[in-house]
Amino acid sequence: MSAHPDSIRARLSADAPQAQVVSALLVVAGAQAGLPVDRIDDAVMGADLLLGARRIPRTVGLTIHPGAVELAVSDVDAAWLEGQRQMLEVLATAVIAEGAGVRLRVEP
Repeated sequence: MSAHPDSIRARLSADAPQAQVVSALLVVAGAQAGLPVDRIDDAVMGADLLLGARRIPRTVGLTIHPGAVELAVSDVDAAWLEGQRQMLEVLATAVIAEGAGVRLRVEP
């Protein structure tokens, strides 16, 4: 893997199977980043939680770093995020609210 991060960005319609698409990408990205299987599973569960909340069009970004994966999800309701923050913090190394979106970072 190169020293610079690799990124994926996708715009998903409300009708798309968002969680399934992002989960598959996270499995591949986590393997490329060198994450252990349990941390890849945590990233997938975090994505499922974020994307299952509302069926709306979204933009998702996935950045692969050596030893870490970051998932950015647009259009996450701030009140909902605060209610789920504790669970997300169990699954992710960092949960960062950014405007109307959120970014999860998962490391070993």
